[in-house]
Parts: sequence; C-alpha cells; structure tokens
Amino acid sequence: MDKSTQRKIISERFSKPFDRAEASHAVFRLAVSETEFSAARNIYIFLSNDREPDTDPIIEAAVRSGKKVFCPKVHGTEMDFHPYVAGKISVGAFGIREPDSTEVAPPPDLIFVPMVAFDENLNRLGHGKGYYDRFLKECNVPKIGLAFDFQKLDKVVSDIHDVRLDKIITETKIYRLREV
Repeated sequence: MDKSTQRKIISERFSKPFDRAEASHAVFRLAVSETEFSAARNIYIFLSNDREPDTDPIIEAAVRSGKKVFCPKVHGTEMDFHPYVAGKISVGAFGIREPDSTEVAPPPDLIFVPMVAFDENLNRLGHGKGYYDRFLKECNVPKIGLAFDFQKLDKVVSDIHDVRLDKIITETKIYRLREV
C-alpha cells in the first residue's frame, strides 16, 4: 500500500459521522496535561482545519498561561513560524489559516504537529508536500502529533526523509515510543 492509498483510506474514515468537538476537547485535555506543555515557553502549533483536532483551545490555554505561541506560514516550498495574535489570521496557501505576522519566531520548546495518519511507532503521514518533514528534521525539541483515533493505521508508509514524532495524542490515548 502506498501513501496515496493510505490518505484515501483516512479520507473515507472522515466521511463517517463523529463528534469532532468532543474528540477535540479530549485531545486538548491530554495535550495541556503533558509535562512538555507545562515546561514550554515558546510553542509552535498549527491552526487546525475541520479534519484535525481543534487547536484553538490549546492555543488559548497557552496564551492564558503566559506562553508565546507561533503558527506556521508557507512561503513557496518552505514553512516557518510567526507569532499568533488573536484575530490576526488570514487564509494562506492550500486554504490553511496562517498568522498575519511576518515577525520571526524564536526557537521552539515544543512543536505540535498535524497529520493525515499515524501508526504506533510514531510514524506520521502528512499531506505529501514535505513542509513539516523539512522543518522538523532541523528541530531538536519535543514533537507531538495531534490526531483522532480513527487516523491510526497498522503501518504508515515512511521514507528516509520522514521524521518520526516523540508522541502522538488522540482523544483516548497518548502514544509514546516503546522502550526496547
């Protein structure tokens, strides 16, 4: 099975009814309870779409607790992060919400990562453009994926350039790399 087929499988799963708000709230509760979230001062996080857990509550909790939040913006073939300012969001490349800011972000302490699918070995399947993989390979900070349970596959097809995550949080579980 190739990556394109895996993306189609997940797309079909999204066509079935589920309570996104309830599942997103469960992801939020688990995400903000993690020690990496508590310890982080600078958090990089995506502005979610309707096929991802809602990240707005995580962003709001971070801002309320005095953390700095930065969100991705695509520039050609690259992606970088800029300060999040409530109400200062526009729609950018691929119809993705992005911060209006052009200010450069300081290095992150934690990165929350979106995905199409994942497996128990913390492999992540993205949308296929490689933005996150190119960005994450340069980052030596905790990388935590956010997803719904039904996005889990037995084995995600991964290539040499794909970056494995440190944790993946769904509405019912936190996946961590198994100790050998």
